[in-house]
Amino acid sequence: MISVSEFKPENYLHTEEAVTDYLNAALEEANTFENLREGAAYFADALGVAARARRKMPTITSSTQRPRSHS
Repeated sequence: MISVSEFKPENYLHTEEAVTDYLNAALEEANTFENLREGAAYFADALGVAARARRKMPTITSSTQRPRSHS
């Protein structure tokens, strides 16, 4: 028996550039919908994918972060 897992596009968006490209493509596609609400829903879904992808991106090391002040 063949097992198929759910496709999750956020698993393939590993960089800010990839997320940007994904959202630009989604916006172009959303603009092709004749029904404005369907296009908006399509793009809203893409925003959710981008948000999930960003949460999965590796965090930048502390060497690039500003030091916290200890007040």
